[in-house]
Formats: sequence, structure tokens, C-alpha cells
Amino acid sequence: MIVSRSRATNRSVSTRDLADMLYYSDPELFILRGVPGSGKSHIATALADSGCVNSVICSADHYFMDVDGEYRFDPTKLPDAHKACFENVRAAMERRDGRIVLDNCNVLPEHFAEYEALAARHGYRVYHLVVERRHTGVNQHGVPAERVDLVAEKLAANIKV
Repeated sequence: MIVSRSRATNRSVSTRDLADMLYYSDPELFILRGVPGSGKSHIATALADSGCVNSVICSADHYFMDVDGEYRFDPTKLPDAHKACFENVRAAMERRDGRIVLDNCNVLPEHFAEYEALAARHGYRVYHLVVERRHTGVNQHGVPAERVDLVAEKLAANIKV
């Protein structure tokens, strides 16, 4: 069965070829956006585990994990955490990892602009995924509800539809 035609060669592409192209597609950067507790980390894991070769999750939260796997947030170290996250994304792109999932709140465009520029330099396709909080669960990191609401307001004002 013919599904489509390849632009490069104008040859017929079978469903098997199409599946292979999706599996071995151009490198991708998924930029997750959402409030604390919305499920970004859950979605990040699903994206990384979805069969793409060399997938990696990069998150500022990883900076706060100790050797025992305990999350120990220190707000004074947040700039260092985001710098480490950016360096992890850069290193993954230099390794040509197939799928990179950026698992941060990414509320404002300036939070992810440098990742977009990096992706453009390295030839990565960029996807933005907004993860809505449509459940009654609590965030894993104990972010106060007032802070979550403030983040939600800023995020809602900075989403392109």
C-alpha cells in the first residue's frame, strides 16, 4: 500500500517505511510547559520511553536529587540548576541523542528561548507541549498552592494558540 511519496526521491513509501521514518526521525526537542504538579515528569518519562533511540530527559529538578534519590530543593541554587540543565541539553545535542525532553515549567518565552536557539544550531525539531493540571493530585515537590496559582496565571498569559 502506498502511503505517501518521499520528497527527496519521489518514490513510493510503504507503511513499513513510514513506521521506520517515524521511529528514526530527525532529532527532536520536546519543551514541556506546565505548573508544578501538572504531570510534566510523567509525560517526560512517557516520551522518553516511547521507542525513540537515545532519548534523554533533562530537568532542573535533577540537580536537586541526592545520591539516595531524595529531592532536596534549595531555592538559592535554582540558577545553578537551570545552568546544569542547559548544559545537559547541549551535551545531549552534541551526542546527537534522538529525543530530548526538557522537563521544566518553562512559563515565559525567555525560559526556553535559549533552548530553541540551541536546537536550531544543532538541527533539532522543536515541539512545545503544555501539560494542563486537570487532576486533583498534588505536586511532588510541595510547592505551595499560591505559588502554583501564580505560575498558572503567567503560563496562561504566555501560550500561543
